[in-house]
Amino acid sequence: MTLSPAARSRLVASRKHEMATLLSPDIYSWYRQQLDVCRMRYDEQRSAWMVFGYAEVQQVLLDTDTFSSERTLKADGSVDEILGAGMLGLDPPRHRHLRSLVVQAFTQKRVAALEPRIEALAASLIDRMQDGEVVDIVDALAFPLPVMVIAELLGIPTADREQFRSWTTDIVGADYELRMQGFRKMGSYFDAVVTEHMRNPQENLISELLTAEVGGFHRSPNRHLGFGHGIHLCLGASLARLEAKVALGELFRRFPRMRRDLTKPPTLRPSSFVFSFSHYPVRLQG
Repeated sequence: MTLSPAARSRLVASRKHEMATLLSPDIYSWYRQQLDVCRMRYDEQRSAWMVFGYAEVQQVLLDTDTFSSERTLKADGSVDEILGAGMLGLDPPRHRHLRSLVVQAFTQKRVAALEPRIEALAASLIDRMQDGEVVDIVDALAFPLPVMVIAELLGIPTADREQFRSWTTDIVGADYELRMQGFRKMGSYFDAVVTEHMRNPQENLISELLTAEVGGFHRSPNRHLGFGHGIHLCLGASLARLEAKVALGELFRRFPRMRRDLTKPPTLRPSSFVFSFSHYPVRLQG
């Protein structure tokens, strides 16, 4: 399939329009209102279909024949794997082949073995908060901990880790061009990392993935769907749960009276599809 210049322009304009419509604090009450009206509707403002019911969302995520994940296209109509967010922008069988390789890094046994290191990292970050009265919990703990854990798994140098904050902020942000640049920069970075690991294998996850063999191919308490479902279930869901359990457990053990700072309201990260805080000030002693 080849897109005409006009069709390509419409596609890009639609993506830009969708990304420019930011999530707001009242989005969940709006979701709840929509459940009483319809289970699915086309949102002109976001240029996207909105699905509201739990069962309906499950169906969309599981029925890959009817609902494709391949959204971002090149000018010739083929799928752009970088701008299509990697595996998130792929359908089976290509998605299945790639996931079967990467999923080995996040088995329950392997994630459980990381707990002592996560405990040490969380404790070191919380130690730095000890003398503060008011702390931004995002800057102090929620952002650096998962970055430190995944960076150690991948063998990323400490000096490069802050750069990931800039890239990820751009990737989930509302500026289309910055998002594309963020994908390209991160892709280029890991291209170089993979090339280096192919030349000089190391004891980390990237080298393991490069030498893995999958399927006969060598390849260089409330129900929620927050981690996705079906073929797009978040690969790092068990790791994220462990990080949250360890970090929050240690945080409230050290600061049992911790409360949100009511004089400094939290702020949402500007994004059309990720509901997260960029700042969340807390008072450590209540």
